[in-house]
Amino acid sequence: MNWNDFIKIVKKKYPKAKPDKVLNLVKAMSGGHESNYQVLRNSWSIDVVCCIYKKSGSPKDNKKRGITNIIRNWIISQDYKTSYNLFHPGKKYETLTTERHVKNCYDLWINKKGKELRKVLKSNKGKLPVYFKTSSPLKTFF
Repeated sequence: MNWNDFIKIVKKKYPKAKPDKVLNLVKAMSGGHESNYQVLRNSWSIDVVCCIYKKSGSPKDNKKRGITNIIRNWIISQDYKTSYNLFHPGKKYETLTTERHVKNCYDLWINKKGKELRKVLKSNKGKLPVYFKTSSPLKTFF
């Protein structure tokens, strides 16, 4: 595919697409531009993994709990509701079911970035360093 083919496809399939918007999308994908929305979105996954790792919202007893139970306990807490609304401008916590919130958080916990973050948390006794490198193509989590 060449640039002329690309332009024809975009004009045909996406007639409302504007060149400046497409350029911003390409910049964001290539790492040349990061909006506040993207920073919030990336920060959300870090917050989710850290809160699950620290068992936020779960009782402080020594009972062994499954990961789904830990996530569910956090999701029904006011801390989660506040964080969700803060990290998702324009969306409300109530628009998704509890089970959907659990699934979304579990997906963040088990994905590649979540696994790498858990290793960092484990090696730092549950604390998140200000700056660290990952083995993923992204240079840092931040």
